[in-house]
Amino acid sequence: MQLDMNLVLEQKQQLILTPALKLSLDILQDNSLELKERIEEEVLENPLLEIRENSPLPRRNLSSYSPWDDLEDRPSLAQYLLEQVSFLELSSRERNLVERLIEYVNRKGYLLEEYLKDAFFSSYDKEEMEKALWVLQHLKPAGVGSRNLTECLILQLRDLGYDTSVALDIVSEDLEDVAAHRLDKLAKKYDISLHAIEEAIRRIQTLDPKPGLAFHKSDRVNAQIADVIIEKNQDKLELSLNERIYPDVMVSPYYSNLSLEELDDKSKVYISDKKKRAQLFLEALMQRRKTITNVMNSIMEFQKDFFTIGEKGMVPLNLLDVADQIDCHESTISRAINGKFLLFENQLYPLSYFFPSAVGTEQGRNVSSLHVKSIIEDLVENENKAKPYSDDALAKKVEEQGIFLARRTIAKYREELGILSSILRKNFK
Repeated sequence: MQLDMNLVLEQKQQLILTPALKLSLDILQDNSLELKERIEEEVLENPLLEIRENSPLPRRNLSSYSPWDDLEDRPSLAQYLLEQVSFLELSSRERNLVERLIEYVNRKGYLLEEYLKDAFFSSYDKEEMEKALWVLQHLKPAGVGSRNLTECLILQLRDLGYDTSVALDIVSEDLEDVAAHRLDKLAKKYDISLHAIEEAIRRIQTLDPKPGLAFHKSDRVNAQIADVIIEKNQDKLELSLNERIYPDVMVSPYYSNLSLEELDDKSKVYISDKKKRAQLFLEALMQRRKTITNVMNSIMEFQKDFFTIGEKGMVPLNLLDVADQIDCHESTISRAINGKFLLFENQLYPLSYFFPSAVGTEQGRNVSSLHVKSIIEDLVENENKAKPYSDDALAKKVEEQGIFLARRTIAKYREELGILSSILRKNFK
């Protein structure tokens, strides 16, 4: 075997991230709370930066300033979950992970699938994610942090001590048979009486398919936990970034007016480097503001009907649609919406919520999956509780509106909405 050493000259394309570009991308990806921490750290490290006198946050000892100081009125459910986490023996890394997951728990108590799109979680391995999810799902109220209806009911049954009950087996494996009223089949499968099956179903009916709603009956969402705010002013929508959370910074006038000629060489280099860093930082903040505003304006244009009629007005949307409209890369859109929330009419929405998948109709047009879910919710809300719609009946009702979906898809959407099967919704009285 002969080993040779040769010099080879080749050309290849490679993307090099300059410090300025990397800083800009990192700041764009930050949500408001993360940006607040970054600004505070930057002010501590760079003497040329200072907080403006008219900044919404007063000057204070930044080293002891917590990003939660201004969030005393967080939504009740989130506050309740965070309070429980504070008493657990977790490392700071584990605590940060669980707290981030809590941001994606919706009003019903379900963990939104949008958390999977958050780049924050990419730095954690599968084992860490599973542990964090386990911690979240063992907080109160029972069922919180579940990703679908089945998981929600299982968590509640286990919390009640029914780990080996028929009710747990039915929820885990046989909800379709329950929905189809195949109770004789279940009685034969578990070798118990029909009366015992009915008792198990009644036990399941006592569970809460939306455990988080009890915390939202009279609460007021605080705008300070939103990154973006949209308000209705007569017939117009007004968009603003929630910049009250983090302080406004500027280059210190003293250092701006300082003549470098008066300094020694070492001080000149130090001041020059810090000034350049301060300018890059301020430019990155300005670019973040501009990009997020452009992205949100595009979302408002695509989803304009949502802001007037709700989820029924949602249209399918993907990152490329917005990227093409504002002339930037998809990865920029991803960073701009990553981990950020919109406050609209006292309701918080992850920005990724406005990018629903498409569902086909008989006219060949596409509607969003959220539109279909809103139809299902309306149908269930107005149904005869003595004869609730089965999944087949719901599919036919949806079909009447020109949207053809399989019964299994309807069942999937129903579970994602936290709606029980027809027999579990039935009012036997």
